[in-house]
Amino acid sequence: MYTLRSEDGSVSAAVGFHGLVYIDPDTFAIRHVALEAEEIPKEIGWRESNIDVDYDYVTVGDQKFLLPLSATLKIRNGKKTLYKNDMQFRDYRRFTAQSRILPN
Repeated sequence: MYTLRSEDGSVSAAVGFHGLVYIDPDTFAIRHVALEAEEIPKEIGWRESNIDVDYDYVTVGDQKFLLPLSATLKIRNGKKTLYKNDMQFRDYRRFTAQSRILPN
């Protein structure tokens, strides 16, 4: 679900979106997702919003997992203001725990 909120948080709406999914032809793994919001209600105040996420294999513990590496969120307010948030995902770790049930 793609939900947008007004800048002050008083108005929110679930909006439709379209996009592209890029798949590795050898492994069929998703490598990139690009989404763009459609028909954003005027009450929200945003004119445009899109998200791009890049994926790659990351070693966590002794296994490789397909995980997000980076993402970019762009959102436009009016004709001149564009907010851009670049995100990096790193230092993935695996947390484990062991437990045992002891008889009474």
